[in-house]
Amino acid sequence: MTMAVLEFGKDGKKNSRYVAELFVLYSAMVLALYVFLSMFSALFIQSDNQFIMGVGAATYIANIYMCHQLPERTLTLFGQHMGLCERCMAIMVGALLAYPAAFWRRRFPAFMLSKWFVLLALIPIGVDGVGQFLGMWESTAAVRVATGFLSAFAILYFLVAEILERFSIGKGFLRRGVVIPALIPFAALVVVVAAISLFVGSQYHSEGEFIQKAMDADRNASFYEAHYIAPHAFSLSIRSDPFLATYNDPVLMDVSSLGTSSHEFGGWAVLALDEPSKHVGKYAFVSGGKGIYYYSDAWSGQLVGARSHGS
Repeated sequence: MTMAVLEFGKDGKKNSRYVAELFVLYSAMVLALYVFLSMFSALFIQSDNQFIMGVGAATYIANIYMCHQLPERTLTLFGQHMGLCERCMAIMVGALLAYPAAFWRRRFPAFMLSKWFVLLALIPIGVDGVGQFLGMWESTAAVRVATGFLSAFAILYFLVAEILERFSIGKGFLRRGVVIPALIPFAALVVVVAAISLFVGSQYHSEGEFIQKAMDADRNASFYEAHYIAPHAFSLSIRSDPFLATYNDPVLMDVSSLGTSSHEFGGWAVLALDEPSKHVGKYAFVSGGKGIYYYSDAWSGQLVGARSHGS
């Protein structure tokens, strides 16, 4: 079926254009899948269904290689922190939106198609990123989102527009001869992701399991709440955050001192509280709450440690 719809012929120029069309569509689809999974992993990780939880867990684990996953620099969705920090998520969204924008480039200023626009767009993220890395300041969520989005959008907008211009790609792009050949390897990728998710889900322990364990260990608590801690954050980045001392978050402080470097696949913090948790000041999870905080390895189910907090 694929061979029947492929549009290769004897004209080398048309073949080059066809390959470019396939590349643009396939790369956009892969990027869209990645953004979707990175955003909704915060929802999937909370599921008791092994496959759905596995999709979320596999995404979080894969993003170890993309991001520090610091919860204090990450947006929350569905009550949990996403698998990418604010800047990285903005970078991916900006890159994805650059694809349709490149097709509508005639509606944007011509300057945006120049290399100077790309260079200017990289200055803010460079300055803010280097300054924060050196501990000179801690940027805000708005700055991280804005600089990440601008830089990625500018780069991908320029590159995709260059491809579209060079190969004269425009109307008729989403035709059967392009869509079907691009969908087949994309479907194969989805199958691979699903297989990995099934395996990860079969090994991972659910939020419900850890809440039940906390309830069994502390039946006198009145409130139980669970917080997923992303793999990179749980094993390394929280305790490496130079701005950690500026937060009044007991969960962050606990993880930074628990010795979780060997727990590289993420963890759960379950708070068994005598009172509702507090959310005052500067925090990522909570700013307080009297009770026992249980920390467990999400992969092995092992209890890493428990800390008592009096206020």
